[in-house]
Amino acid sequence: MELKGYLEFILENIESNNVGICFDIGHCNLFFNGEFNTKAFKDKVFAIHLHDNFKKIDEHNLPFDGNVDWEKTIDQIIDMNYCGYITIESGYNDYYSNISIEEYYNNAFIIANKLSSMIEERKKNIIIKLEK
Repeated sequence: MELKGYLEFILENIESNNVGICFDIGHCNLFFNGEFNTKAFKDKVFAIHLHDNFKKIDEHNLPFDGNVDWEKTIDQIIDMNYCGYITIESGYNDYYSNISIEEYYNNAFIIANKLSSMIEERKKNIIIKLEK
């Protein structure tokens, strides 16, 4: 969605537990400068697509190969109570022309593990703060 407020409008006007959204990080970065109304979508995110870009086109680069604020993004994911699967939605494009496809997949695997660790660490820190 390129129109700010459209998804909020849809969710406000369709009362169903079966209606939700895919939180697409690359699109959020490209169209909304990373701003996302986590309160409006709390418990309404059914899928997450992670990819990166430089806010010019929807490049679908691997996370950290663009200018998405990943610390903020992880906070957004946690704020929305999302606990399902997360998809890295990137492709072996011109940005990666200097590496082999095998290197690309290895990098994707390393990045997926890094993001998973970042999310788990953030969740752990939240629990520790709540216990204090």
